[in-house]
Amino acid sequence: MQQSSLAYNNAFWRNMRIQDTDASLLREGRHATDTYYLPTDFVLDFTKSLQEENLFRRLATLAETSSESGRIIATSSDGNAEFSEDGEEINESADTLVEFPFESYKLAALTRIRENFMHDNAFDLKGYLRSEFSRRFGRAEENAFINGNGENQPTGLLHETNGAETGRTTASPDAITFDDVIALHQSLKPKYRKRAVWLMNDDTAMQLRFLKDSSGNPLWNHSNDSIFSKQVIISPFMPSITAGAVPIAIGDLKYYWYIQRQNLAAKVLWELFSKYGHIGIIATERVDGLLIRREAVKALKMAE
Repeated sequence: MQQSSLAYNNAFWRNMRIQDTDASLLREGRHATDTYYLPTDFVLDFTKSLQEENLFRRLATLAETSSESGRIIATSSDGNAEFSEDGEEINESADTLVEFPFESYKLAALTRIRENFMHDNAFDLKGYLRSEFSRRFGRAEENAFINGNGENQPTGLLHETNGAETGRTTASPDAITFDDVIALHQSLKPKYRKRAVWLMNDDTAMQLRFLKDSSGNPLWNHSNDSIFSKQVIISPFMPSITAGAVPIAIGDLKYYWYIQRQNLAAKVLWELFSKYGHIGIIATERVDGLLIRREAVKALKMAE
């Protein structure tokens, strides 16, 4: 739902600072949970900030819907275009329509601001909320889109049965070799390598930076932080190198779909922290996520 009218925008921000706003002016953005959708111009800036905090907001596929439950139809296509003569029959592409059930998982954050700040027009309330909530929501989303178990949260990229396929299992439970990385890369089908990226945490990246082949050539390209010409993306939410863990993934993250069921909505809690001279602000959104083609991402699994 988009709230773009000037009247709503003005009423919303007035309501955030003082409590005497005419409720009728906020009706168009009122959610059933008694929160109010953020105005459209704020959401656009907030989304840009989210992209900086959450790698999936940059690299995965977004599907937006106003429904808070139901199914999403995804096209799984391996078809090709072909040259043909005029009047010649055109062959059908190998398209498959697959339905995936998506849920509506609530993600929430609560912050508080000193009351005198809220009443001071010089205080950049919009900037503060954009920065604070994009950091909180972005990190929580990224963690869930990687490690989520699908129960009251999205199904993460590394989910054991619905996430990335295992492309290589190491011989050691606590060390990764040059050959492990090569084998993992080659386990990904060529059609997924074009847009593929590596995903790992900083500790794993440190180990890989020191790997060399038998001729002394480094695995890691230090000039552009890539491996085999594929960009390395660092996420603090990827597992570390321990027995049975999955510290590295490679693949085309466009096959991870995240569903935006509800844009950011907020509510001012005037009384909750009043004895401290603070005002609370709670914000919520509803999202889900799922890897719709498991073979598009391959994972390195450490030996048990």
